[in-house]
Amino acid sequence: MKRTVLKNLLALFSVALLIILLAACGGTVDEPGVDSTPPVEETPSSEETPDAVTPVPVDMEDVTEEVDEEEPSEMPQPGIPDPEAFMTEQVTLALAERLGIDAAEITVESLAAVEWPDASLGCADPDQSYAQVITPGFEITLAAGGDTYTYHTDMQGLFVLCGEDGRPVE
Repeated sequence: MKRTVLKNLLALFSVALLIILLAACGGTVDEPGVDSTPPVEETPSSEETPDAVTPVPVDMEDVTEEVDEEEPSEMPQPGIPDPEAFMTEQVTLALAERLGIDAAEITVESLAAVEWPDASLGCADPDQSYAQVITPGFEITLAAGGDTYTYHTDMQGLFVLCGEDGRPVE
């Protein structure tokens, strides 16, 4: 008895599944005498559309630059194009803001390329630890209002105002 009920339920389930699948496929039955093909729009001719765009032939030599293959060119290096000028400008602006004066009132006393012994840029805070890596940069001394200020920089935009005791000035 249980097997018969299970067989009937399985058959009923199979029929229901088949109906669902057929419905999902979206199959339709055409009615006799009814055209089921969608209408096709015709493309208007160029005489009917006066605003139509016409392609224009272009000679690519007129729009491209000629490359001199005999003279080699070097790709620019990544990073700051002129780190010396960039870092001088950055520390000048920082000092002007610190002192509350116009940057034009500050002069560059000296500028020297330096390889700092670590990431402290030669101006270590004793409470900090620094990566032990040679760090190229600059020592830039600025003058303003009769005083001098020495900045230590790297080549990427970091800098520190270094005091006479070799420690960062807060």
